[in-house]
Amino acid sequence: MADEFLVQGRRNLVCGEIAQAVENFQKACGLLSAEHGDLDDRLAEPNLLYGTALLELARMESTVLGNALDGVPEVEDESDTDDELVEEGPEMTTEEKENISNQVLDAMCKESESGEDVNKEETTDEVGNESVKSEAAAVKEDAEESTEEEEISENEVKNEDDEPTEEVKEAEENEDEDVTNLQLAWEVLEVAKRIFARQSTDESRLKIAECLERLAEISREKEDYTQAVLDLQECLSIRKAILPEDHRDIAETHYQLGATHAVSGALELASTAFKDAVLCLQRHIDHLNSELVKVEKSDDGTKSDALRNSIKEIEAIILDIDRRRTEVDEDRLADEFVAGPSVVSTAVVPGVTDGPVDDISHLIRKKRPGHDKVDAATKENGDCISPQNKKLKVTAFTEDVAANHLNGSDKDHVNGTQEEPVAEVA
Repeated sequence: MADEFLVQGRRNLVCGEIAQAVENFQKACGLLSAEHGDLDDRLAEPNLLYGTALLELARMESTVLGNALDGVPEVEDESDTDDELVEEGPEMTTEEKENISNQVLDAMCKESESGEDVNKEETTDEVGNESVKSEAAAVKEDAEESTEEEEISENEVKNEDDEPTEEVKEAEENEDEDVTNLQLAWEVLEVAKRIFARQSTDESRLKIAECLERLAEISREKEDYTQAVLDLQECLSIRKAILPEDHRDIAETHYQLGATHAVSGALELASTAFKDAVLCLQRHIDHLNSELVKVEKSDDGTKSDALRNSIKEIEAIILDIDRRRTEVDEDRLADEFVAGPSVVSTAVVPGVTDGPVDDISHLIRKKRPGHDKVDAATKENGDCISPQNKKLKVTAFTEDVAANHLNGSDKDHVNGTQEEPVAEVA
């Protein structure tokens, strides 16, 4: 009977009848667990199928909820609409304003007169009220004592009634919170993985990899991307160790890794994973083409048609993955472009240092070293004579005078003029 439910559930799963598949797999697992136990080896495959169907059902429910919310209109700000509903009244004339002010003054005067009369009446009634208050206080004390006695008796009765009966406890246990399909799928797949882990065959290891892939999809639905990546990496390592490098399951694992990285925001890792998936599928196409050549030589038309259809299918998948990878690369470049201006704005400008806005000391040109001390003596043309140049100029002057004396043409005596002595060297 359980086998019939499994066959029917597989058919429902292939046809997209997810709810019926979940129901049939649930019945099959229930019958097998009742007959052989929850962790029997015969429950591994049914639990894997049951968990896969539950995962698809949870996705359908989330999709339906999202589509339902798409039609809900957004709530607009009601403040503007409320202001629009308020109408301004007609403007009042000066005469109407004076009449209203006079009416207000008359009303205030009447209230003050009535207040004086009330004060007189209150003074006469105060004496009588004192006796009434004393009697009321005595009555109040008696009432408080009686209420305290009643509360004590009520508390005793409540304590006796608070003890829950066995029937109430059973009802509370049955009214536990409903487990979501996503959580139930995770629990069922974990049980299937534990059962497969007890077996030591390559087939069981590949089934463990399949369980890890489904668990990673559940973690991604829960937005636990770190756990999803860890499960997919373990799944990929198992498949690479057993399957050929061009196997489609390896390409599927690369694609799932890329999708997880893309959702988590690791766009560069996502692009790399998509690229690896495309390379794996390209190798598979090359393998199929080589087989197609062999089949065409043997004139087997059915196999050649099947191979051509497989090649077309894989080429379409490659186009979809390339399109997804292009979108990821565009998003990554857009993020880098947005982050660009912030990097440029923080770059250090040469010659500019941090300091107060009104500090202009960095704009003042400083003197060169060696010119800090300038001699006070200057020549007639106003040029400053530095200490380094004094000796050079004095020696040059003495050489000129000696040459003139030797030539017999002292310009100073011929012209009748004599220059003032040069400043003494310090």
